[in-house]
Amino acid sequence: MSKRFDEYGGGPVPSYSFDDLVGCPVVPGRGRFMQTRRGVFYPFDPRPDEVDIRDIAASLAKQCRFNGHTTVFYSVAQHSVMVSEILPDHQALWGLLHDAAEAYVGDMIRPLKVSRQLEGFRDLEDDVMYAIVQKFRLFPEYQPSAVKFADNVVCNTERRDLFIDPPDWGPMPGPLPERIEAWGPALAELRFLDRFKEITEGMVS
Repeated sequence: MSKRFDEYGGGPVPSYSFDDLVGCPVVPGRGRFMQTRRGVFYPFDPRPDEVDIRDIAASLAKQCRFNGHTTVFYSVAQHSVMVSEILPDHQALWGLLHDAAEAYVGDMIRPLKVSRQLEGFRDLEDDVMYAIVQKFRLFPEYQPSAVKFADNVVCNTERRDLFIDPPDWGPMPGPLPERIEAWGPALAELRFLDRFKEITEGMVS
């Protein structure tokens, strides 16, 4: 049996404002931080030296695409690996990291992300992504159109393989010929890191 609220020193539930949220302190000069696997990250003050590929892999491997509405668990990490694998070598790192900001701001479904009401969120995500671009020296600094094309190829493949009788999603490039075999979180994290190592091996760090 769970303890009653007042046994934890509770009482009447207080009302909170966004300025005094417990567990979400404001650090002078940096704003609020989030806990990552290996440290902390300040989403409103993103800095390249606080971006860690291991944090990115760990988070994306546990985030399910499409808000979890797929027929099986299917991670952002696996999606990212697949995007990287259909791009030429010089764009593969961009493909692997194109959703890396979601490790720090979450994976938001497309209908919300493109809405006018969430323009502030897109600005925040862009700032975090720019820190990632700087950390890993992505070139060019903006996402190449080929990466978005590859993203849509994989997205259409996901539509075919991970949903039950989905409607038309609009004009998209054709799906990959092979069907998706979904990875669990542990395997997705491992393969994401292996792919990162494969792409960056020999690069100047």
